[in-house]
Order: sequence, then structure tokens, then C-alpha cells
Amino acid sequence: MKKVDWLTVAQFVLSLLAILAAWGIAAGAALLSLLGTATEAAFPTASLAVSAIAVSLLLLPSTILAFLRMIGRPIQRVPALPRWWPLVLVAALILTLLVGVWAVGSGLEWLILPVLHVLAVGLPIVLLVYLGTRRLPPASPQRQWGVFNSGLVLGPLLIMIAEIGALVLFGLLGAIFLSTRPDLLDSLLELAGEITRPGVTTDEIAKMIGPFLTQPAVIAAVFAFVAVVVPLIEEAIKPIGVWLLFGRLRRPAAGFAAGLLSGAGYAMFESLAAFSSGEQWASVTIARMGTAAVHVVTTGLTGWALVGAWREKRYLQLGLTYLAVIALHGVWNGMTVTLLVSELAASQSNSQEMPVMNALATAAPFILGLLTILCISLILIWNRKLRRPQAATADPSIQADTTDSEVIGNVL
Repeated sequence: MKKVDWLTVAQFVLSLLAILAAWGIAAGAALLSLLGTATEAAFPTASLAVSAIAVSLLLLPSTILAFLRMIGRPIQRVPALPRWWPLVLVAALILTLLVGVWAVGSGLEWLILPVLHVLAVGLPIVLLVYLGTRRLPPASPQRQWGVFNSGLVLGPLLIMIAEIGALVLFGLLGAIFLSTRPDLLDSLLELAGEITRPGVTTDEIAKMIGPFLTQPAVIAAVFAFVAVVVPLIEEAIKPIGVWLLFGRLRRPAAGFAAGLLSGAGYAMFESLAAFSSGEQWASVTIARMGTAAVHVVTTGLTGWALVGAWREKRYLQLGLTYLAVIALHGVWNGMTVTLLVSELAASQSNSQEMPVMNALATAAPFILGLLTILCISLILIWNRKLRRPQAATADPSIQADTTDSEVIGNVL
């Protein structure tokens, strides 16, 4: 009797459940969108519906391939992509952005932009994965889609649970701090009463909470959570696709490739959720490309270091890599928070009281741009570094995996 591969069974069940959940979200969002008006107000629900449909389509290959593996059907490899493939992706991305800008000006953004949003966030991620995995030993299609989808649905779920727990802990620490500052507690209670009284507009609420949010202690707490705690959590969980393959990945190059795919799945989820409309759509979408690059490269490096620790006992390398990706992610988040705080302070007319924050906000776009270039460079450098040993020595296990469907899932 053939041994049951429980990881494949879990892949099939979880992918199928995720598809059903995505369909439910899409149906609910589509209904809300149809009940609304054909204006910009309908864009968020329409975009949510289209994004949920896109997620369900991305989950289909994983479900089908896992099912074929369960019933013992052979899985054919996908032919290698041609070298000019990146040019096609770049051209398609530019065309998508141009059509999106036109759609915003034409008044049809609520109808066209949700689909363009999926393409605009997906194409850069596909390009990053292609650049990072080209000419590395290939995995089976089932494993590739399984790793990607673990980052797409399982990673965000676990990260959300962990970050909610961290927020609760921060809230408890904040409550302890407020118990030592009765004056501040009274101010917060008074602010809460003002915000909750009937007839208060959104602009009035923003004016009331703005001075509180720009207090140094509040800014420090936000920075501590977003630039330290969040990277600590996310960089440990984002390589969920690598963690699930513990003992099955043979070499660090395989961990790097799996990490890229897992990080790509998480980047896809986060970017799909960060939709925007109006004239800011193009700029926000372009900015999300940098965020995607950060998620992909940090998870790829962590996957590389994890397999190096498992197979070659390189635990120091794992620790240093983890600290490095946390630092990279933390700087990115910190610069993003700096821009938001500076904008909030400017709206409260007290930006002159924060010269250091203003200086950082001025430099933040340049720093974020440099970090994006660094992330893309790291993907290219690590890809070149990891494929050199493969070119020097032919691995017979890779040769066998290209023809034997029974062991094709163990290429990595």
C-alpha cells in the first residue's frame, strides 16, 4: 500500500477551504458593490470582490495539483520561460499603469481599476520571483504552487493572529503606564467623550486626535510596534512555506527559491488588500512595488538561511540573516511611518515643532527608493551566487526528478 503524503492532503484541504472562503468574500463584496452607486464609493467593495476572485484563481493550481498527486496521476513540468519574458512583464506593467491613469480620468475607475489593480500588483511580484529563481534547480509545480499559496493565505492568517496578540500586550503595557499618569488618563477619557458625542464629523475627529497622535510618547510607541515588533513577527512567519517543508529541502538554494515564493504570496495578499482609488492610485501602486520587493527578498534570504541551518548547521548565519532582514524591514516600515506622522503633523499645523521628523520625512522617499534598489540587487546577487555550484556539478537527483513523477516533489 502506498504511503499517504499528509502534507499533500493538507495542501489540498487548505487550498480548497481557502477557495470557498474567497468565493464567499467575493460574493458578499460584489453584492455590496451592486447595491451601491457606480461611483468612487463603489470602488473598495468592487476591488475587494475582484481581489478575492483573483486569490481563488491563484489557489486553483495548488488544489488541482495536490489532488492529482493524491490519486497517483503524473504531474507534467511546465516548460522553461524564454529569456525575453521579463521584457513582456515590464511592458505589461507599464501598459497596466497607463490604462489605470486613463481610467481614473475617464470616470470609469470603479469598473476598470479593480482588475487593473490585480495586474499592477501581481506583475512586479511575478518578475521578482522569476529573477530570483531562474536557472536554480526547479521544484515540482505542486510544490511551487503550494509554497506560494501558503504565503498567500496561511502566512497572513498566522501573522494577523500574532500581531493582534502583540497589540493586546501593548495595550496592557499602555494601561499600566496610564495608571501612573492620571492626568493623561483624564485627558484620554475626555477625548473619548468628545469623539463619541452625536454629530461629530470625521474632520472634527481628526483635529481632536491629531495633537494626541503627534505626542513624542505616542510616536515612539508606534515606531516600536511598526518598526520592531511587526518585522520580528512577520520575518519569522512569512517563510511558512519553508517551515512546512522542514526536512524536505536539500540545499540552501532550494530554501531561497521556496522563500521567494512564500514571500511573494504574502506580498500578493498585502498588496491586494492595499487598494486605493483616484489620482493616488498609480503612485500608491508603484510604492507597493517596493514593499513587495522587501517582502520577497527578506523571505527568500530567511529561507536560504533556514535550510543552511537545517542541513549544514549554520546557526550563526541564520541568526545574523534574521537580524539583517528585520533591520531591512524595520527601516522600510520606519520610513513609511515617518511620512505618515509628518503629514499628520502638517495637517495639525505643528510640524515646526518636530524638526528631526521633518528632516527624516524629507529623506524618506529617497531612502525607500534606495531600499527598493537594494532589495532587487540582493535578489539578483543571491540568484547568481546560488546557481554557480549547480553549474559546476551536475546533481543526479535533479536529473532523475525531471522524468520520475514519483520523486518529482523532492527536487528541492
